[in-house]
Amino acid sequence: MELTSTSVVELHTLIKKRESDEEFLVGRADTGVYMILPSFALKILDLLDSGVNIKQASILAEKEMGEPVDVLDFVQQIMQEYEFVHKVDGKVVSEKQEERGQFSWIPSKWGQIAFHPISNMFYVLLFIIGIVICVMNPGYFPSFNDIIPSTSLSISFVSIVIIGWMLLFIHEFAHLLAALSLNVQSKIGVGHRLVFPVAETDISNIVTVPRKQRYKVFLAGMLWDGAMFGIGIVVLLMHHSGMMPLHESLIPFVRFFNLSQLLSIAFQFMFFMETDIYYVFSNFFKCNNLLQNTRLTLRNKIKRLEPSQLEVLQHIAPREKKIITWYIWFYMMGCGIAISLFFMFTLPQSLRVISMTFEKMNQNTIYSAAFLDGVLFICIILIPFAVLLYSWITTWNTNRKFKMKNFQP
Repeated sequence: MELTSTSVVELHTLIKKRESDEEFLVGRADTGVYMILPSFALKILDLLDSGVNIKQASILAEKEMGEPVDVLDFVQQIMQEYEFVHKVDGKVVSEKQEERGQFSWIPSKWGQIAFHPISNMFYVLLFIIGIVICVMNPGYFPSFNDIIPSTSLSISFVSIVIIGWMLLFIHEFAHLLAALSLNVQSKIGVGHRLVFPVAETDISNIVTVPRKQRYKVFLAGMLWDGAMFGIGIVVLLMHHSGMMPLHESLIPFVRFFNLSQLLSIAFQFMFFMETDIYYVFSNFFKCNNLLQNTRLTLRNKIKRLEPSQLEVLQHIAPREKKIITWYIWFYMMGCGIAISLFFMFTLPQSLRVISMTFEKMNQNTIYSAAFLDGVLFICIILIPFAVLLYSWITTWNTNRKFKMKNFQP
């Protein structure tokens, strides 16, 4: 769609929230896309909403600002990069989307009860109880030996996949439920953090609520992880004390459950990626997009950036720039270690195990239990890599479409 100085644009319904004396958060709740704009840019949006064309808006903005204002360039940016423009000269350029999250039928009251301050204190107490028991009885503390809960490799890996992804869903559902308590819709999906396949919750609209209220959403998953870890340790204690005896075959699975919860909590502290602690950190220091701005800063030191990227760098708040100066070293070190471990350990070991499994399968007939066990085993190993590959391709396609949209002739 060609945009000219005589064009009349119709904007989508935009949320406008003051971030500081000079800045406003502006965006669409239906897409979860937001940007920070100076206060005078809101006046331009109001002029465009009044029905004047771009040239008229430029003249009126210049009178008020006392200097020329390139409204045409501004409209092109919010239309192409952020899709804030619904129509240009009566023609639709960006469709309205249905604003609906997952589990929207759940009353916000349920979330308010689940993450009431008293409830949160109870979750923390359960975690502390679990840690205290482990300190007093080190045998209860999870170890990496607990990662194989069965003598059968297939049963172990099936258990790892089922229990692992079930716990991931519970973690993400906690974020979703906490967001619902603030009347913020969200969606659970799959994605990746660098080289780690993950489940994730899209809570983009959390930026519309005050910063102090966001913490319970960011920490909700860890609160439930900690509580379930404490419960798992108590279950072991009650079993060994005879208060609640379990079948011995279940104990390895309880121990694996506890290990998974502890690793999940530890993973969140790898905040060189978009983990829960990263969002807590960036929210506390009032960083609008710390990770993306850090990546741009790093790329700018390595290669020449595109004009639009340089403009983003120029408008980073001074407070955030100071944080980036030291965060960039933590980011590079964390990424380097994570990528090295993936290519030097995770990938080679997985290929080695698959190769050994193929050798054993060749020693059996195609209809034998051992052959089918090998097929199942390989499929289970490949699931995380399939999720990772899917997420990489999806992200690449999204970025590619974004670039094509921005640089169309």
